[in-house]
Amino acid sequence: LIWMQELLDHIRQWKQLEYSQVSDIIVESLRILSQDQSLIEISWQTPIKVVGSLHGDLKSLLGILDIHGYPPTNSYIFLGNYIDRGLHNVSVVCFVLLLKILHPQHVILLRGNHECQHINRIWGFHTDCKRNYDVQMWRDFQLVFNWLPIAAVLKDAIFFVHGGLSPELRTLGQIRAIQRPIDVPDRGLLPDLLWSIPDEQAEQWVEQDRGGTTLAFGPKVVKKFLEENNLQSMVCSNRFNLNST
Repeated sequence: LIWMQELLDHIRQWKQLEYSQVSDIIVESLRILSQDQSLIEISWQTPIKVVGSLHGDLKSLLGILDIHGYPPTNSYIFLGNYIDRGLHNVSVVCFVLLLKILHPQHVILLRGNHECQHINRIWGFHTDCKRNYDVQMWRDFQLVFNWLPIAAVLKDAIFFVHGGLSPELRTLGQIRAIQRPIDVPDRGLLPDLLWSIPDEQAEQWVEQDRGGTTLAFGPKVVKKFLEENNLQSMVCSNRFNLNST
């Protein structure tokens, strides 16, 4: 996998990858990601770093890794939203995919709500792919996104997900049962996990308008979910640490 390390160095030098190089990353990513479960259960002993939404910000991604160290010295959980809005969408998603390929046991890439075709078509990723490569490249990335795991649990104690909870979610087994690859439907468990947001003012579940109906959940919902699943806390991109207290 020397060529993969060379591609990491290429991106670190702010150079654009060639079409064939991106295609190779996609092919290898599909092989690696298909081996992960929809709910990844972790028992890492190495220090763990958790990274929220990157949105095409290559400078921040490289800064995080330079400060905290690259895997396998540290293990990383990325909470999704690698693309859209930023200036280096393709470079960022390729970089984290390369980290996963090179260190599959030390890097977890969860799915965010921007790793959905109907979202990243309008928020910048489609435009970047079309301008720098072609539309087929954008379509190929959707295959990768459809294989991304949904959530993770660390040492049967901490629950990681991009968005939050769902009124349909009772047990972790429901996430394990999600069959991938999968497009994100309009309603149901999966979109809730990617889109719902914590709201300290909410009693239970409330609807919020974020360009579409999004569910927000309050502390009582978090407490009930954690207690029923014997968990201590949960981590999501919108609110990094929620616990049962």
